[in-house]
Amino acid sequence: MQYQDLHEAAVVIRRSQKVLLRRCLTGERWEGLWDFPRCEISSQKDHLLRKEIEQKVRKLTGVTIHIGDSLATIKHGVTRFRITLECYEADVLASSRSQASSEQKWIPVSTLEDYPLSVTGRKIARLIAES
Repeated sequence: MQYQDLHEAAVVIRRSQKVLLRRCLTGERWEGLWDFPRCEISSQKDHLLRKEIEQKVRKLTGVTIHIGDSLATIKHGVTRFRITLECYEADVLASSRSQASSEQKWIPVSTLEDYPLSVTGRKIARLIAES
């Protein structure tokens, strides 16, 4: 089997004591599960990468963010994909609900375990619960 390498970013967007989760849409890899906003990334330079993630997250969620610190890098495989997932924290600058293209919720970190998350979403939830 030929594997395809993917480079993705997942973003923990914080507002007060809550984080943003979105339900993955039909046709997405984690269809029906909840996850942190996630996108495929291609930029190599840090400042371009951060700008790319901010633009893709705004398009996906309607939330304008500022990327902060890197939380972790998670390498994993799903079917024919080998995925490098860069995890970042972000602050909200503005929110426009009308632009959101999916079901999403602001939830307290303490209730993350109540949501059916992707495997990597669960790992990220544990990371932020410990911090």
